[in-house]
Amino acid sequence: MSTTLVAGELMKTPDEQEIAYSGSNRRATSMLPTSQSGPPDQFQSLTKSDYQRLLLSIQNKRQSCCLQIESETNKSRSAILIFRGRILGCIYGKQGLQQHVFNEAAYVLALKDLASADHTITIYSLDEELVIAAAALFHGKTIEISEYANAQHIFDFAHDSLVQFNMPGSISIVGENDLSVCMVYIFAGKIVGVYSDKSGWTEPTYAAVRQHLTEHPGVRIRACMLPARNTHEVNQLTFKVSGIPDKEARRRAEEITQPLQPILPSAYQLKPVDLPKLRPFSSAIQADRFVPKRTRGASLNSQSSVVNHAFAVDP
Repeated sequence: MSTTLVAGELMKTPDEQEIAYSGSNRRATSMLPTSQSGPPDQFQSLTKSDYQRLLLSIQNKRQSCCLQIESETNKSRSAILIFRGRILGCIYGKQGLQQHVFNEAAYVLALKDLASADHTITIYSLDEELVIAAAALFHGKTIEISEYANAQHIFDFAHDSLVQFNMPGSISIVGENDLSVCMVYIFAGKIVGVYSDKSGWTEPTYAAVRQHLTEHPGVRIRACMLPARNTHEVNQLTFKVSGIPDKEARRRAEEITQPLQPILPSAYQLKPVDLPKLRPFSSAIQADRFVPKRTRGASLNSQSSVVNHAFAVDP
């Protein structure tokens, strides 16, 4: 019988996990990628008609971006991940709330915050590949690991699993007090983003991640994979920015106040995995992957061209 390990320590129970989430990591806005190029756009206390026009503009222009809402009155924050004008993930946190709220239920609460008199809206564009990789935080399946107790080995296993099966995903490197050291985003078989709270966005390379692991001994690794092989499957995980009537299972308002599950329980639990069982599916995955099979020597420019063509979706 194998013991589940998280970079060298025994797996925590949900109650212990809940206690571990504290400090800046409890902020909903810290869960999603930050702006990659320059300062974001910011709006203060928009009227209802103004913020409705903003949301409709994002939807009609099919923007891929991150939208953050902060309400001083409600002591709350929310972060919304948007893919081509539709919401791919949403997280809501509030002072006094024990756990975060996610996706449709979170968006209902975020929209209510826009009605407060002193809200702040922050918006910035994100690359589509980064948006899809980050969506694993909301819809991801755990990359299950039990054989290694060394953080470097665990990162290598998670990284190689995402690359081998060509699935989008994210890997979180967590240090003392459960504070993030860096986030690694993987898409189309390569690292597309490495973000550190200390140094911001760095080169999206394995060497950059290795440097973080070297500088922070004793870190833990949390990894998850988005179960989507193309943009059609990604779109199935989204809902409208202008509202959520297209979702059959919209939560009732009273459900939002019910006891919540621990923060990202499925995405942050590492369990045993049997790689030989996954290998028979490799050929099927490669037949319907985001990016056609390519040689390791492909140039960065040629890879970018392939990604753009692979994302074409009929309106």
